[in-house]
Amino acid sequence: MALGYRSSHPAGTPGWQFDSNSGDAYTYEFATEKTTVNGVATDTVVRDAAGVPKPKLDAAGKPVSFLVAYPAQDEKGNFISHPTAGSVVGAHNIGWVFIQATVAILILVGFESVTSMGGEAKNAKRDFLSR
Repeated sequence: MALGYRSSHPAGTPGWQFDSNSGDAYTYEFATEKTTVNGVATDTVVRDAAGVPKPKLDAAGKPVSFLVAYPAQDEKGNFISHPTAGSVVGAHNIGWVFIQATVAILILVGFESVTSMGGEAKNAKRDFLSR
């Protein structure tokens, strides 16, 4: 489903913005205001009396459409999304490559030990193949 959505909604096309408080989605950008929480300035969504997010308005007073974006990194440089299809299979971090290699080796060792154990069984067809 995610691949279908991504292929039919390229970056810059209108989409839906999810509201985590209500679980609803809206076609407009949410209006925000700067507030200070625990000494840190943050953007807070402006809501009406019913808790529905208010739309961000353009110069003409119309709601600004929410546009789909797929940023590759966040403000700290951490990976967020794949910019291209080739990026899905590419290496993004050398540490992750070593973790994936370790998992692959453990899987290989597990299969290899089971097959050698099956060769040493007295009745391998009964003990291994019937399960």
